Amino acid sequence: MERKKVLITGANGFLGKKLCNDLKTKGILFNSILGASSRKKNACDFSKNFDLSHFLKETHTVVHCAGRAHVSEKNIKNKNLFYKINHEATEELARQAKDSGVKKFILISSAGVMGKITDFPNKFSIRNEPKPYNDYTLSKLNGEKALVSICRENKINYTILRPPLVYGPDAPGNWKKLVNLLHYNLPLPLKGIKNKRSFVFIDNLVDLIIECIHSKDAINKTFLVSDNHDMSTSEFIDKIIEASKNKNRLFFFDKKKLLFIARILGREITVEQLFNNMQLDISETIDQLNWKPRYTPEEGIRLSIKKSL
Repeated sequence: MERKKVLITGANGFLGKKLCNDLKTKGILFNSILGASSRKKNACDFSKNFDLSHFLKETHTVVHCAGRAHVSEKNIKNKNLFYKINHEATEELARQAKDSGVKKFILISSAGVMGKITDFPNKFSIRNEPKPYNDYTLSKLNGEKALVSICRENKINYTILRPPLVYGPDAPGNWKKLVNLLHYNLPLPLKGIKNKRSFVFIDNLVDLIIECIHSKDAINKTFLVSDNHDMSTSEFIDKIIEASKNKNRLFFFDKKKLLFIARILGREITVEQLFNNMQLDISETIDQLNWKPRYTPEEGIRLSIKKSL
């Protein structure tokens, strides 16, 4: 890349921070844009008007990690922010990148744009039509479409990555909730769940992002990403408990009764995610990029728990 810089948005977030660390280790020059919570000069609030042209003028590749997730959709303000940040801000950043002569734009989207549930043994393929199912996933898909439109009109190269649940040390969202719950070593009614879900260890995702920064085979394509080893919710939790060296106190409980209780407590969506299938076929990612995940789920979970303790 002849010392031309990469620009990372959301650089103080879970994914952005890890990506910046790995780029630094590899000697790849980059600039970073921090989230709105930072008061530093290189911070950006994507929910408001912004101008990053100063940073973009010396940028070859943008990696847009910033986004809005892990919040309730019941609040109308949250719904509006999904579209403001995941769609409109992505579109505006792409326009500013175009005006500044950026050559490549990598967008971190979500596997949720593919749909909510897969029917085993079928998996979501990158060839399937997206089926967003809520405001978050629709806003991410709208952001993808806006980016592709601007890039095609202006001959900018793009790559879109759609990861499932990303786990790792200090990961937010469902991973954090699950690890915190398991920390108390309580008996939980989650034994014997026979679903299949795709997950991705953050180191595997970052490794793929860096591959896409350099690879010509990633140009103007969208890829699904995972650890390429799907597990049931029970298997996933078993591995977390084993890595934590806690006693496994999971027990069987009737699914219908658990969903009924969850409905009463307003946690139906969370419990449904524990039982539903959501699998990704990443064969085209592996074949087209000649890439494969560096870490197995066992290794990823063990490293995640070790660093979290």
